[in-house]
Amino acid sequence: MRLKPIKGLAVAIAILATVSSGVHAEVNEVRLSRGLSLGFLPSIVMQDQKLVEKHAKAAGINDPKVVWQGFIGGVAMNDALISGQMHFAGGGPPPFTVLWARTQGTPHAVKAIAALNASPMYLLTRNPAVKSVRDFGPKDRIAVPGAKISNQAVVLQMVAEKVFGDRGRFDPLTVVLSLPDGFTALLSGGELTAQFSGPPFQYQTKELQKRGVRKILDSEEVLGGPTTFLMMWTTNRFYEENPKIYQAVYAALEEAINLINRDHRLAAGIFLRVTKQKAEPAEIVRILDDPGTKYGLAPQNIMKYVDFLHKSGVIKTRPASWKDMFFPGPVHNLPGS
Repeated sequence: MRLKPIKGLAVAIAILATVSSGVHAEVNEVRLSRGLSLGFLPSIVMQDQKLVEKHAKAAGINDPKVVWQGFIGGVAMNDALISGQMHFAGGGPPPFTVLWARTQGTPHAVKAIAALNASPMYLLTRNPAVKSVRDFGPKDRIAVPGAKISNQAVVLQMVAEKVFGDRGRFDPLTVVLSLPDGFTALLSGGELTAQFSGPPFQYQTKELQKRGVRKILDSEEVLGGPTTFLMMWTTNRFYEENPKIYQAVYAALEEAINLINRDHRLAAGIFLRVTKQKAEPAEIVRILDDPGTKYGLAPQNIMKYVDFLHKSGVIKTRPASWKDMFFPGPVHNLPGS
């Protein structure tokens, strides 16, 4: 009779082990966001070359399904991330920093995986009277891809504070338009007279010259050097519950960046094939060859954004180091800033 409890206990342990392993089973479908600009080229290469699938299979995950999603705005993207409808998000350092600060200590905490690239951003104008930011008047309109906390919006605030002592000086002049829509509107000759742009649009020299559009500011003049343009992040919960998928995504990102840096022509072909953008491969190669266009996992100069957002009161918590905002792993050994 004494054997029965032992048998019952063994069954209970077996059931518990089965339930436990189910709870910790990794997702078999991974969902990632990506845009269609050159900044997202690493993600585009990952998708085209099926690199996440490759590294997930190598980690022992059978037949992983990888879904790439596009989002119109960062708010919708981060809502999807927090709700678990998406697993990996991508965007600029300022919106990531705000999300990181607001979610720390909550069940929805997020951290970054790695950077995607660094690129300058050009403030362009077609108003012949505007030679510098001091010349913008009440009739000018400046397009930025996101209000208040997009890369371009934050740099514009930095400039306003430095030149006028008022970070909100240009708020009445700014309008929110995506990079492609803002570029089209600038060239159309309508009400929009300026755009704080980004790659690849700001490099379309022939189109800019034809429409009398000029660069009056380079973001690196404000930030003090090359600065991360886009990065990738996920939630602490996903990181802890899906270590193999996380490592597969990191490895896929690293391989994609290596491919881009090794072969600009191949990367340009992939970009045009996936995005279906109307451009000559040579034009994309020219942009990739530009010394200001850099692809790498190490974050560059993101603490400039962090310090400004903290000083401005946008975030209440300031990380002591960029590493506090990134998951532990190989990225911590890179020369980030």
